[in-house]
Amino acid sequence: MMSTPPPLPRRAAVAAAPAAFMLVSGLWGIGRHHSLWRDEAATWQVAHRTVAQIWYMSGQVDLVHTLYYVVMHQVFAVLGDSLLALRLPSVLGATVAAALTARIGARTGGPLTGVAAGLFFVLLPSAQHYAQEGRSYALVLAGAATATWLLVRALDRPRGRAHWVCYGVAVLVTALLNWFSLLLLLGHAPTVWRAAAGRGARTGWAVSSAAALAGALPLVLASRGQADQVSWIRPPGWGTLLTVGAPLVCGAVCARLARRGPGRVALPVVALPLLAAPSLALLAASAVKPLYVDRYVLFTRVGLALLLGAAASATVRAAAARRYERPWLLVPMTAAAVVLALLPVARRERTPAARVDDVLAAAATVARVSRPGDGVVFVPAARRDTKLVSPRDFAGLDDLALERGPVASGTLKGEEAPPDRVRAAMLARPRIVLVTDARSVTRPALSPVDRVKLAVLRGDFTRGADTEVNGRRVTLYVRRDGLNGIPDATSVVRHRLAVPPVGPVDLGHVLLGPGADGGQRGVEGEAERGEPVEDGGRDGGLDPAVDQAVPGQGAQGHREHLLRHPRHPAPQLGEAQFARGRLGQHLDRHRRPLGADPVQQPAGRAVRVEEVTARAAGDTSVPGGHLELTTCRESAFLAPRP
Repeated sequence: MMSTPPPLPRRAAVAAAPAAFMLVSGLWGIGRHHSLWRDEAATWQVAHRTVAQIWYMSGQVDLVHTLYYVVMHQVFAVLGDSLLALRLPSVLGATVAAALTARIGARTGGPLTGVAAGLFFVLLPSAQHYAQEGRSYALVLAGAATATWLLVRALDRPRGRAHWVCYGVAVLVTALLNWFSLLLLLGHAPTVWRAAAGRGARTGWAVSSAAALAGALPLVLASRGQADQVSWIRPPGWGTLLTVGAPLVCGAVCARLARRGPGRVALPVVALPLLAAPSLALLAASAVKPLYVDRYVLFTRVGLALLLGAAASATVRAAAARRYERPWLLVPMTAAAVVLALLPVARRERTPAARVDDVLAAAATVARVSRPGDGVVFVPAARRDTKLVSPRDFAGLDDLALERGPVASGTLKGEEAPPDRVRAAMLARPRIVLVTDARSVTRPALSPVDRVKLAVLRGDFTRGADTEVNGRRVTLYVRRDGLNGIPDATSVVRHRLAVPPVGPVDLGHVLLGPGADGGQRGVEGEAERGEPVEDGGRDGGLDPAVDQAVPGQGAQGHREHLLRHPRHPAPQLGEAQFARGRLGQHLDRHRRPLGADPVQQPAGRAVRVEEVTARAAGDTSVPGGHLELTTCRESAFLAPRP
């Protein structure tokens, strides 16, 4: 016998479950393994300034975020500065949005629709992502949900002016947090046109919307002078079209299943325009100037969640009509299934890999590879946020390019000295740490000062320790000072590989010389039997286009070869150690080293050397002199191929 469904929950109960779910989800893993990405780094450093300093900065940069920065300044003043305090306002904003999504769904589609819509909102990956981000987008999301809820209430009671006043205030405050939220009005206009009971409701909406636009207009006009801040946005591609189109198709299908709730306004009339209009408008504007970024229209996800809730409610009603046992359990069961399916995504969202980079990890790397008195440069200058967020990791280091700090200059990255002064400051230092983006990260165009920094490092310094960590790259450069490209032992980070050594490897005379740009791991060269030492690629090392192998006197030219760069002859060396000289020798190939005779090579053996010791043999500044490998330890061995 079919059981009777439980009584309809009260209004507060409809919103309670989604709100609690969002709050728990937002607090879970909120530290993201103690990581902080570049956008959050901007919030962190600006929130530590005074209100007067924030206002001064808004005249130069980030005017659109001024209100949010003032809010975060007050949050830090009350709660202190921590990753929890940084992200807690976003968690609370997303919680409010989840609760109001449920309330909107209950009023336009019934209580079951409301609960389902609120739960689906929490499960959306984009909602979880920005619920844990120290930026304004979750607060904008809460403001948009509030304005939509007030719109539905006002349309249900068209003669109440108070609702329209509150609606206008909500739209204005949301726009002051980020004026792209004014696109919300494009999503509300079709709703008003379809659902308004008379001219009074349309007039009320028009007046309140116009007042909000007038209040936000000075911000919109003033921020146009800072339009270069969005110059990084690319024109929409197929991926963007899919991101916009797939939710629209899904929402349109769900809208056909929706039923009218207790209020005057039907759910599809609210949800479909909210989902479609802002995204399509921003996409159309991007045809003129690229502006589309999904977080700018994050609030459209409220419309998607409402439509998904309507579809879930319709499924429950269909199950009840077929006399299934406890059909109302389908909603929590479906939510549980979606949670399990999305659990890997949710876990990844709470790791540093979910963001472009990690400022704190880069700062810790700087502290590990540097020593007091070293210089530091940032390419581009915006990567100075690494220092600004974690100044303790840069204690004792000199920022060689900085002329005026960010606070004094009213900027996020400070003002740098002219190129000639930066060059002189760099050449006066024996060691410089470079903080830049990882190779996998899209880099902005370089300024003249940035190009000078890289030119000096490449021309007068040798690359030593080089670490990529979570989207950033930290490299230690050491002045050649007569070494012409080969770093001393202290400038090379020692790596102990996980595979234990299996004993000494006798390669005979292995002759080493500097790579094309010094080589990340020290030196490159030719091994016995003439096989090339392969460490090059984008890490530097052997470059067949410019490196030259000079044959020695060994039989068939396979004993003594010296790789010599035309511009960097090998220097005189005493005993020196080079850690993890990566001799990735693939002896199953037949190679002809440049300038040497072809040699026959054995097949099927690959060697990676963990540590080698090299010594000078004769005067290495002239042809015929060379470096000999005296010892090495093997860390991996592959058996011969059959």
